[in-house]
Amino acid sequence: ALIILAWDVPAEDRLRLVEQCRQVSEKSAVLVVSEPVAIHERVQALEAGVDDFVMRPIHMDELAARAKALIRRVEPDAQSALRVGRLELSGDGEFYLSGRRMDMHVSEQRVLQVLARRSGRLVSKGMIDRAVKGTEGEELSANAIEQRMSRLRRILDHADAGVRITTIRGSGYVLEPKRAAHFVDPSHALDAVRET
Repeated sequence: ALIILAWDVPAEDRLRLVEQCRQVSEKSAVLVVSEPVAIHERVQALEAGVDDFVMRPIHMDELAARAKALIRRVEPDAQSALRVGRLELSGDGEFYLSGRRMDMHVSEQRVLQVLARRSGRLVSKGMIDRAVKGTEGEELSANAIEQRMSRLRRILDHADAGVRITTIRGSGYVLEPKRAAHFVDPSHALDAVRET
């Protein structure tokens, strides 16, 4: 559920290390522990898929509390389905609306799974690309990703799923319930420009 990543590697390798963590598990939260670094480096890490960033010195009680909070966010009760808006994601990866299974292309389903499991948090284009490559073995251009997201938006709007996919320009996407669509956690998209 949680990857704790020591940032004790050369600066040019850090974002690649985050990508490698995401390849190991898209479901896991990533907590970076680092010596003090500049704000732009922390922002880059958050935009690359890091969920929390703490700098040394850090008290072990605080580290444990942050770890527990991240695990609660990424690991819902195994007995209950994950819900976002009116969407329900079952344990076997199927989506339901009002008890009826939604039919969609397998790659769109994989993308929606990644978005739903990180609901309210930024999902990078790299994570979207890996979700699709896992099913089709293809590498998507930025334009192809946006086209796929547009189709997914139409499916969700047509089904009245009660969710919205927001584009964070240059960074990725956020899935959130429509009632909360005006809010994106600033720690995951600092100074980002939003477009729908």
